[in-house]
Amino acid sequence: FWLKPFWRKSIFQHDSRAHNHRVLHPSSMSLGACADDSLACDYLVTSANVEDLAFVDRLLAENQVWTVIIVDTNAHPGGRWCHAPPFAKLDQPSAFYGVGSMPMDASKTMRRDEILQYCQRIVEHFVQRGRVQYFPMTTFDGKNLCSIIDSDIVKPVVIRRKVVRSSFSAPVQAARMFPFHVAAGTLVVPPKELPLVASGHAKYVVIGSGRSGMEAVVWLLKQGVCPEKLHWVVPEDMWLVSQSSMEPENYVATARKFWALFVESDTVEEFELGLEREGLRHRVDPTKRPTLFRGTTVTDAELVQLRRVIPNIIRKGLVREVHTDRVVLEHGDVATGPDT
Repeated sequence: FWLKPFWRKSIFQHDSRAHNHRVLHPSSMSLGACADDSLACDYLVTSANVEDLAFVDRLLAENQVWTVIIVDTNAHPGGRWCHAPPFAKLDQPSAFYGVGSMPMDASKTMRRDEILQYCQRIVEHFVQRGRVQYFPMTTFDGKNLCSIIDSDIVKPVVIRRKVVRSSFSAPVQAARMFPFHVAAGTLVVPPKELPLVASGHAKYVVIGSGRSGMEAVVWLLKQGVCPEKLHWVVPEDMWLVSQSSMEPENYVATARKFWALFVESDTVEEFELGLEREGLRHRVDPTKRPTLFRGTTVTDAELVQLRRVIPNIIRKGLVREVHTDRVVLEHGDVATGPDT
């Protein structure tokens, strides 16, 4: 929604002078399969997140001669979605996501596999237009493209305009090391690997109250895990945004309620409680006052599932250590068991 006025006026300076160079007929290929000894482009984009693809999409629409190379450390387009759990989904309506020339299906909230397929279609569309090259499993060292598969494959690249990097944010949870000590013999997995090891355990402990933690709790419950077997480490209770309030058909009404409450409220607490009364904010445990807000969205169905584990929510701060028989947190230990 907010992108529309942003793009109403072009941010690109048109260059009517035709480049005196061969337009590379691109392909989605490994760097080693590329016949060119050296490469050239106007813009080099260093990842294939949806945000990167949106930039390239607009760039191609604004100028008819510029060329682009997309370098991707993953095996296929999608950026952080390549590392997300299979049950992950957008935390916002699909209408507000994606690229301008190929809108997402606004009738549903797309899940990981659908998003990856969407990104693949976008890149294939770019490639077919003749001004984009896409190199998966490749890095950029500042001067050269380097194959991740074969370190001997290195190709210099000439960049006439800019290098575009959008991946300065923290890596997704599934792609980084755990921020706590894990004792030998303890089964701890990122959300991405949960479906591989989820069956047949006496107890499950989900660490983290963010989007990934919420999705893991809901997924386990949907697989038939009894709420009594499921424990959820929540360092801080969060205010959650009602996803239905963000749907395109409800957005204007939501904005009116939001700003009316903003003007009328004297404190942040009064404002948040007012949003909750209007159905724009939710909290998992109605008896606890949230102290954190990160814009995380939740559907009504997810909220029903999350509230099934309220009796087993652990509020003892951040996890410091995980052992086979206990979890060590900032404000105390929690016993688990050998089959957790």
